[in-house]
Amino acid sequence: MFNKIDSTMKKFCACFSRGQTAKKERATLRRKMVIVGDGECGKTCLVTRMSTGNFVDIGYIPTVFETEVVSVNTGKEKVEIVMFDTAGQEDYDRLRPFSYSDVDVVLICFSLADQDTLTNVVENWSPEIRYFCGDAPVILVGNKKDLRDAESSLSSSKGSLNVNAVDDNIARQKVDDTHSSRTDILESNLPMNSSPRDANKDLDHTVVLDRDSSNRIHDRPISSLYSLKSTFLASAPVKHSEGVQIAKRIGAMAYFETSALTGDNVEELLLATTKAAVLGTKKSKKFKPFTNTMTSWKSQGALALK
Repeated sequence: MFNKIDSTMKKFCACFSRGQTAKKERATLRRKMVIVGDGECGKTCLVTRMSTGNFVDIGYIPTVFETEVVSVNTGKEKVEIVMFDTAGQEDYDRLRPFSYSDVDVVLICFSLADQDTLTNVVENWSPEIRYFCGDAPVILVGNKKDLRDAESSLSSSKGSLNVNAVDDNIARQKVDDTHSSRTDILESNLPMNSSPRDANKDLDHTVVLDRDSSNRIHDRPISSLYSLKSTFLASAPVKHSEGVQIAKRIGAMAYFETSALTGDNVEELLLATTKAAVLGTKKSKKFKPFTNTMTSWKSQGALALK
């Protein structure tokens, strides 16, 4: 009789132990994050900062595919975020989609020190992500905040770097001397299929585009939401309001301005990325990091989009 009781107790303890192990296993979730954006916009430095907490600059070495894993404690559960760092160069356009399978959240990055990279968010990266990743949560990230802030401070002291002060007549004359009659200065809207990489090959800092006669893109009229200054310097920094506008334009659930060098907003971005990956698009929009919490982050460069 005692042998039977002892055997029963052992079985019960074994089941209890397995249950505890299963609980621990369930407590650690694993989610996949993919980060995309133009080459040299700061993706790899951001991934390194999020995974190690340090800034590592070894010069520019184009990434093909790299992965990092970081554990995030949300308070209720431990989440492992597997971060896929991708290549931004056109040469890897056919390889990059292989990293998109089973993605839980996507970070679309651009450089706050370069307007061209923001333009490419709308023209290249957002359409690519929506095509391959469907309704996966998207967070727009402006990198190199330290460079933008330093450049803005320098321009304020000199009173010279002002995009709105670019003389339209000089810019038009430069374009007329270089391009055919089909090419004109970007005035009130930037079509989604224009390519600044091609447009400014022969012009130092003047961005131009070719328009078709109907002034339409993909059979849709140009959206007034995406409106930039008629002419701007290719190296001009991106304003916070411009980043917010584009984030809304592409349907991002949040917008962050970060610096891998100083660490500004990197931890907040990692937390928001984790929540988005765990909860998905619909639930994330209702979760605190995307509403109440992010409201207090606005001054630091983070914005929840509704």
